[in-house]
Amino acid sequence: TSAPALPGSAAEWPLPTAAVGRGHFHLDEWAHDPAIWGWAHAQRPDQLAVRFADLFTVGRDECWLLITNRRLALIVEGEVAIPEEPASGGLLGRVRSLAQTRDVPPLVTWWEGPVATARAFTPAPLGRHVTPEWFLRLQFTDGSAFDLRDDQAEQTVRTVHANL
Repeated sequence: TSAPALPGSAAEWPLPTAAVGRGHFHLDEWAHDPAIWGWAHAQRPDQLAVRFADLFTVGRDECWLLITNRRLALIVEGEVAIPEEPASGGLLGRVRSLAQTRDVPPLVTWWEGPVATARAFTPAPLGRHVTPEWFLRLQFTDGSAFDLRDDQAEQTVRTVHANL
């Protein structure tokens, strides 16, 4: 399935540096690029890390990873996930559309599966500086892995393990 489309301009988000965009980096130097918030490690495009990267890219900062003792999910706010219907023409139509309330769920699930889909949650200190860039690494049972930027990755992993 394809990733859902959200309204908004791509120009709102910084692009990766030219070096990262062209693949001119050594090992995990990409982690120092502030525009990079996640990284998929996969052998094939059908692996779960690629799906996570696609959904997080579409959802931007409106997409969240939820981890419970049973489920792993990517969710987004309903207002963002469900596009507004265009107002009918004219001033009266625009006023009517403002007065109508939308029946939108507070959260929409874009992906979910058993928590066992991720075989490991680990803090990943990446980059080549003395002070690392921290990422939460999800290692999936299909052999792929997804790194999500998280300055508190060590605490996140402790919290996940304490609640599984």
